[in-house]
Amino acid sequence: MSSLEWLRHKLCAGFHAADFAAALNDGSASLQLGCYLQREYPLDCLVSYKAKSILELPKNSKVGSSSPRRAVFLKKQRPDLEIFPLRGNVNSRLKKLSDGEYDAIILAEAGLRRLGLYNEDYCYVIKPEEMIPAVGQGVITAQYVSSNQEIKDILKLVDDPVTRNYVDIERDFLSELNADCRTPVAGFVLGNRAMFMLADDDMSNVKILEKSFDSVGELDGRKIALEIARI
Repeated sequence: MSSLEWLRHKLCAGFHAADFAAALNDGSASLQLGCYLQREYPLDCLVSYKAKSILELPKNSKVGSSSPRRAVFLKKQRPDLEIFPLRGNVNSRLKKLSDGEYDAIILAEAGLRRLGLYNEDYCYVIKPEEMIPAVGQGVITAQYVSSNQEIKDILKLVDDPVTRNYVDIERDFLSELNADCRTPVAGFVLGNRAMFMLADDDMSNVKILEKSFDSVGELDGRKIALEIARI
């Protein structure tokens, strides 16, 4: 939705969950990110009735995911897997799995938990070493019309500065690469560890870069993007 549509509908703020792009505004300064809520459940989940991990999936299993990022990591571990597009809301995706259209599907842990659909009997969290999360995954953020000072002040009250610092690095990395959700790219900063991935559009030439740090100020997402591109 553009800033003009926001103003026309007299919207004060909009909340975004799960993955979000390097720039959520319409290219102008009219819309701004007002807060980042504390990050929760940033990882991906394997959802399957046949295996508890990617390595345990039967040979040539059909896996549902429309994410190039997830496909890169699936193929990296299991070249035999067949990756098929997966569309629809979370409930419809889970139904396709239970109907036997797939042997497994990959979903965000955050979405499953926030919708009350996470079930330990068939949902298995994937370690970041096996599948680096998407930029901003697990974060809820609020966007507002920049001229609305009252809303800006309210959003500041719930802003989590630690999450903001981490995710700003991830977003700078994404922005420098001019990437989006259709690009095979990943970026994840948490604690004192940062993990990044970049692959070619055909999901070949996979590059992974990991960094440890004492202070978040040591990391520059744009410089990291240039560094990984040179690998």
